[in-house]
Amino acid sequence: WEIRAAFGYRDFADPGVHDPLVEFVSARAWIHAEGAVALFEQAKAWLRRGRVLLPGVSVLARLVATVREETDQRMYRALAEAAAGADVELPLRLRDLLEVPEGKRFSELERLRKGPRRDSGLAMSQPWAGSTKCWASAPARRRSRRCRPTGSRPWPAMAWPARRRC
Repeated sequence: WEIRAAFGYRDFADPGVHDPLVEFVSARAWIHAEGAVALFEQAKAWLRRGRVLLPGVSVLARLVATVREETDQRMYRALAEAAAGADVELPLRLRDLLEVPEGKRFSELERLRKGPRRDSGLAMSQPWAGSTKCWASAPARRRSRRCRPTGSRPWPAMAWPARRRC
């Protein structure tokens, strides 16, 4: 208590400490894509800047976990409302991506998320099949714009630069 009085530190249980800290951690979790450890460190730094005696590690960890979970739920609700506003059937289609079809081991979302499982020639050539079909079906004047391999750069930008001679 002597150090607290001598240096002007406040106790964590004092009024006016908990609510602003929760507000700070909530805003930080909403704005930044930080994990629990980074949020914990930010909360600890906020307490030090505010000259507040640090609580036990488990107390601060529980507070950060609770605030982070509330912020995640708020984000999920906002995302669901935005998806329903864009297309009424979109949330249902997204939910269907999570279902594992009978006889399969993974959901469609997991299949889309992962790349080819093996680095064989066949597995690596399958993504190019779509661009080959596009190339064959597109009129000649539209091929350069429509039929590109995966990526956003046009064909000329993908070429190797010419070597300069000194």
